Formats: sequence, C-alpha cells, structure tokens
Amino acid sequence: MNFENKPRVLVVDDERANITLMADALKQDFKTIVAKNGHQALERAISDIPPDIILLDIMMPEMDGYEVCRRLKADARTRNIPVIFISAMSEVGDETKGLALGAVDYITKPFNQAIVRARVKTHLESAMAKAKISALLNNSGQGFLSFGRDMMVDSEYSLECKNIFGRAIDNLPINALFYPHDKHHSDQFLKNISRILNESDEYKCQLYISLMPNEFYIEGKHVKAEYKMLEHGKMMMVLTNITEQKALENEIHQERNRLKFIVSSVRESADFFDVIEDFEDFYEVNLQKIFSSDRISIEDLTEIYRHIHTFKGLFQQLEFIYLPGAMIFLENRLAALIKNEATLSVESVRTLFYEAELIHAKMQDLKIIQRALGNDFLVKGNQVTLSQDHALQLESLAKTLLSKKKAYEDEDIMNLLREITRIRYVNFKSLLKAYPKATIQIAKRLGKDIHPFEIEGDDIFVNPDRYSPFTKTLVHIFRNAIDHGIETPDERMAVNKPETATIKCVVSFSLSGLTICIRDDGRGIDINALRTKAIQNGLISDQDHRILNPSMILNLLGTPNLSTKNSISNYSGRGIGLSAVKKMVERMDGKTEITTERNKGTTFHFYLPLTDQYQELWRR
Repeated sequence: MNFENKPRVLVVDDERANITLMADALKQDFKTIVAKNGHQALERAISDIPPDIILLDIMMPEMDGYEVCRRLKADARTRNIPVIFISAMSEVGDETKGLALGAVDYITKPFNQAIVRARVKTHLESAMAKAKISALLNNSGQGFLSFGRDMMVDSEYSLECKNIFGRAIDNLPINALFYPHDKHHSDQFLKNISRILNESDEYKCQLYISLMPNEFYIEGKHVKAEYKMLEHGKMMMVLTNITEQKALENEIHQERNRLKFIVSSVRESADFFDVIEDFEDFYEVNLQKIFSSDRISIEDLTEIYRHIHTFKGLFQQLEFIYLPGAMIFLENRLAALIKNEATLSVESVRTLFYEAELIHAKMQDLKIIQRALGNDFLVKGNQVTLSQDHALQLESLAKTLLSKKKAYEDEDIMNLLREITRIRYVNFKSLLKAYPKATIQIAKRLGKDIHPFEIEGDDIFVNPDRYSPFTKTLVHIFRNAIDHGIETPDERMAVNKPETATIKCVVSFSLSGLTICIRDDGRGIDINALRTKAIQNGLISDQDHRILNPSMILNLLGTPNLSTKNSISNYSGRGIGLSAVKKMVERMDGKTEITTERNKGTTFHFYLPLTDQYQELWRR
C-alpha cells in the first residue's frame, strides 16, 4: 500500500516511549501522526488532512484525555473521528467514563501490539463503512435523523436535516424541531411518539405510526415525513423537502381551476353573463342606495347577507376563481356584524365591502376570461344576439297585431305572431340546467356519491326575467341536499342504503301554476335537533314547542341563522340559504312545502303562480 494512502492514526501521549511502541505496532498498515498533549491533539484533529482514528492517553498534564475526547465530540468537524482510549487506568469506572464520552474502545496499558493493531483496523473499517453510509445519505437529498425514548435527536443525522431545519439539530428535543411555536401540537406529538416507542405490540405500533402527521411546514419549506422503527427503542424519521413539488402541484391545481372556469364560462355563457350582470346591478344600484342613506337597519344588512350568500353559490357553481373567496370573507364578516348589532353603521358595512375587494376580485376573474377568449367574448358573449330592446319592440308589435286578429285569418301567421310574443321565453328546465353537474361536483369534493341526474318533467316556457331570480336561489337547495342530507358511502351502507345516493328534480305544470320538486334520499332532517335549535335561538318557547307538530317545526326552516348543521363550511351551515329561497318564493306569491323522513330523505316543493298564462307560459 502506498504510504500516502494509508489510514492516518493520531497517537496522543506525553510519554515518548509509549509513542515509539505504538508507532512500531502500527507502521506496517497505518501512517502515524503524533501529539504530545491535548492542545496539539485538537490542532492535529482539525487540520486540512484530519486523522482517520485517534489513540488517546488519559493522564496528561494541563488537559487530560477525557477533556480532549469531550471537546472532539462537541465539535462538528471532529465528532465522527473514532477515539480509542489507551491508558494505565484500568478501573471499570475509568473505562465506563471513557465510553460514555463517545470513545469506541478502551485499551489498558501495558498493551499487546497485535491486539492494538487488530482493534484499530476493526474500528477503522467500521468508521469507513459508516462514512460510506453517511455519504450515501448526505447525497440522497433526504433528511435522516433518529432519536430514542429521551426524545433527543442523535448526533448522527444526514446533511439534508441541517438544510431543512437551518441549523444543527443534535441533542435537540424532537417535538421542538417540528412544532417550535405550537405547544399544543408539540405536546401531542411527543405523547404519540412516546406511545409508539413504548408499545410492544408490533401491529399496534404500526397502527399508531400510520396516524402520525406526514407533512410539516418547517422554516418556509413543505416537508414530507416517514417513520421507521429501529432496534433498542429508537425511531428514525426520513424527511423529504417537497416544497418544489408542492409549488408545482399548486400551479397545476390553479391551471386546472382556470381551465374549468374558462370552459364553464363558454358552456354556461348565458348564466355567466346573467350572474355578472345581476352582481353588478346589486353592487352599483342596490348597495349604493343603502350606502347613500344615513342609517342601515338589521333588515337591510340581512338582505345584503342573503344576496352575498346566493352570489357566492352561483360564482362557485360557475367555477369563478377569485370572487367566491372574496364573498366567503365578506360573508363571515357580515355574519359577525349581524350578531353584534352595537357596531352596526353604514360606514362599518361600507368598510367591510372595501376590505373584501369584490370589484378587484371580479376584474381578476374577467381578466382570465379575456386572456383566454378575447375581449369580444366579454363584449358579445361569443355570439350575435337580439338585444333586449329589439326583442321587446317585436313583442309589442306582435301583441298589437294579435289584438286585431280578425284581420289575420291565416293560422300560420297567427302562430308566428304568438312565437314572437315569446321570443325571450325559455324552457324553465333550461334555467336549472347547470345544477345537475354542479351538484355532482360538490358531492365529489365532499367524498359523496350521487347518481347522474337530469332536470325532468314538462317543457314549460317562461319569461326568464320573472323566474331566473328564483331559480338562482335554488343553488342553496342542491348544495344543502349534498352537505346536509346525503351521507357518505360508508354511512349509507351502515343503514343498509345503496352507496350511491339519488337526487331528483322534476318540473310540472298545472292550471294553477308550475311546481318544482327537489328530492333526495339522504338522512332526512332531524326534527328534534331543529326543535332544539329553534328553542336555543328564541324562535319558540320551551312551552310552545310541545304543541307544534313536525310539519310546523319544518316550516321554521328558512328562518335566518337557523340550521341543523353544527359547523359552517364553504357550502352550507349558516342557515341563510333556505331563507333566501323562501324569501324569493314569497315575493312571487308562491308557496314552499317541506317533507322529510329520517334515513329516507327530504323533499322540497315550490309552487309558483302564473300571472298570465297566455303571456307567461307556453306549454308544448
């Protein structure tokens, strides 16, 4: 072996004779470096070419071997160099102390040269093997760390750990690393780790591990974590920095949402432009009228709240990107303001709308459409259409001619004139066409399954100006059916129901008007829970509820802020959606009926009158 390629052994001893003996024992296989005291040993250890192993005497002047070893193990540059104590101190306590400081072996003097040579060779091979493993781990791009029941990170960990945590982590509490500013989660993490390390049943141990958090946010990085059990009551964590992957996933998610929004705006272009126009009318007319007044009542604020709740649902249904989030923010703030009437003022409401930045959010959404489809789409809706003024002029002309029908005996002309009077009329079912697909999408997001469905029933042609404000509020009925009514597949199986739920929507015609029936086969409405909520909200007294039958209790649904759901989500739970629907039905002089049966489902019937069947309705 080339002398320069031989492993370097640093011999530290203040006795020349001991150094000579040691050098003689090692000269065949190793290159010997000498240090006569502790200070020289530390200098040699951090040199440009550090030793591969250190043979260290204990009894030396100024600094003994124990202190030299302690300093070597405390320095990141030297802690991985194996240390073997060679000393005349032969008590068990002396050896125990040396090994506790981090030495890999302890040889007593006088020593046997062959034994020293063999032990040095063994420990060097072990150190080289560990160095190779360490190099592999350091170049793997992953963080590897381990700890035991004392919950302190071991001194050996991969270089990537330092990159992830931004510092050295040896001898730090494992829970403080992952939750430095969250005591609750830190204590829970520590408790769960302790449970795993003290569990003797392997099956339970793996079960507990499967419940551990597998992602952390550390020093601005997203980190994926895996847990591995080691021998002797230790655990290893494998950490992977997935920040770039998360950023890419987020970019893909945003691009997918943009694409869905663009497709939706083209496919549902009529609804797209209608809801934008309705929102602008609400914001620029209705809202500004309230803002220009001296005071605002709780009724005004509740009405605004209903509008925002409905617009939120419609914009989400059409896959808008920015407006739904702005509306959720505003909805939460409005709910708090309604609850705390003492702070109610025109200025406080105006400030909320200013902070929500609804117009800015709308412009961001429209920019997405403009960039994808061009400005012509936003101006013309990607199609040439008859203006409303022109349509009204034609209707007026047709009605005038029909009033003189004796002058026109040709039935074909009469039919054409009747068609013109309905030029702006649409099939009522078309006003509901977006709901089946939107409802299925919501179900998927909530982990629920429903059969695909269509709007069924009669073809009834109506004036959209009169009926579309009502159909837009039905967003709440379909969303509530999924969020409140339909169970998860597991819940349905538990009560012997098909995993896939059913929702039906049927439109029917009669001489008294038209009926919209929306039915689901979900869990039904809990009458007792509704009764309890009504009592808690002061809608009925504890005495009155005894004389109210289930039908009367159900009629309370639609009262603002009355909901059977205990939590609020982005889909439902505020008790305001059905209120908006019933309010609209009342304005149209219609009627709402609700029937329900536990574990069977809920049915909503909406009865709407037809003010003038000849002008408002055409039934094929």
